[in-house]
Amino acid sequence: MKKLSFLTLTFALLFCVTTLNAQFEVKINPIGFLFNSPDLSAEYLINDDIGVELVIGADYGTIVGTGLTGDELRKSGFRLRAIGKYYFSPNDGTDAWYAGVYLGPRQRTVSGNSDSLFDSGWKQTAFTAGFTGGYKWVTAKGIIFELGLGIGRAFNDEFTFNDSTNTTTQDGFGIDGFGRASVGYRF
Repeated sequence: MKKLSFLTLTFALLFCVTTLNAQFEVKINPIGFLFNSPDLSAEYLINDDIGVELVIGADYGTIVGTGLTGDELRKSGFRLRAIGKYYFSPNDGTDAWYAGVYLGPRQRTVSGNSDSLFDSGWKQTAFTAGFTGGYKWVTAKGIIFELGLGIGRAFNDEFTFNDSTNTTTQDGFGIDGFGRASVGYRF
């Protein structure tokens, strides 16, 4: 059901983006599907040097390696990220090396299925902000390849555990990071 909701949201976003009259790009991170964490993004090209991107991501499935101990942990969640990018010496407009800033919320719920009395699940919410950089290639036919990294902080990084009513807040000290390899198309 969650995959169906993500696909519906994906197609709705693509429809909305294709009806715009400005130059824009639609990208997906296919490597994210290998780790049950895909991203879909749309970048609005303000001019040759500046782009603004909105990224929608999902988390689902089993956390890798947790089944080895007999307590398999399952995750579900989302993240939104708004990214402002500045391109250095672009060749064809908003391509080549870039640097930028990002911000946005994220949420993840983890639940366990062990036979023990201890419930190993939790919920994590945070607002993230940081810096990003990378490189984008654009072919003559408008096909895009992009590699990027981001590092920042998770503000109000809050964990709520299922085994009790306690809440642990790491006020502003959580670390946030991402890497991506996106492919897409420029309209």
